[in-house]
Amino acid sequence: VNGKTFDLGVTAIGKTLSTTINVKAQGLNENLNVSISGTGFSTTTTTITKDAAMASTGANITVNYTTATPVTANGTLTISSSEVSRQLSFIGCGAMRG
Repeated sequence: VNGKTFDLGVTAIGKTLSTTINVKAQGLNENLNVSISGTGFSTTTTTITKDAAMASTGANITVNYTTATPVTANGTLTISSSEVSRQLSFIGCGAMRG
């Protein structure tokens, strides 16, 4: 899914949109680092152990988007080690709701 874009949809200002990404890998020799960039985007996952990534169920990463203004934002999730690097893009939109 390297390079894939996930549209999280539209949320009311101050509310959170979330999605879960499942990460599976083969033949890793080291853990994976997880980082996210983009205003309003967050994740609590910073590392995936190589054993978790190579397990039959893989490892889940939850990506959250929260905004304080009515804006469309772009975020990038990076999963990397010295062996591999993958990036996924996210779009989230905050809107005024009555």
